[in-house]
Amino acid sequence: MTASVRRPKGGGGRLAHPPLNPPLPLSVRYSVAMFGAAFIVSWTTFAVVWFVIAYSHGDCDRADDDDEHWHPCISNVHDFPTALLFSVETQTTIGYGSVAYATT
Repeated sequence: MTASVRRPKGGGGRLAHPPLNPPLPLSVRYSVAMFGAAFIVSWTTFAVVWFVIAYSHGDCDRADDDDEHWHPCISNVHDFPTALLFSVETQTTIGYGSVAYATT
C-alpha cells in the first residue's frame, strides 16, 4: 500500500497564512516607524485621559490656588503638555519629581 499526496487543481500549492503573522517582510524603516508610532499614540491617548480627569476635577482652573484645603486629583497636571509629560513619566517608569538643575 502506498500513499500519495495530490495538490489541488488550479495551482493552490501555498498554505494560507494566519492574519496575525509577524510582519517579517516589512522594511526596517517601516518597522521602526510603526514601533515608535505605537509609543507616541499610547502616550498621547493616556495624556488625553489624564487631562480630561484633571480638567473635570478642576485642577486646570485652580493651578495657582493657595487654598490649603483643596488638593488636586493629579499633582502637577495643569494643561495638556504637563498631562503628556505625566503620561510619559508614568509609562516609562522614570519616576516622578521636579526638575532640579545642578549648580557646580
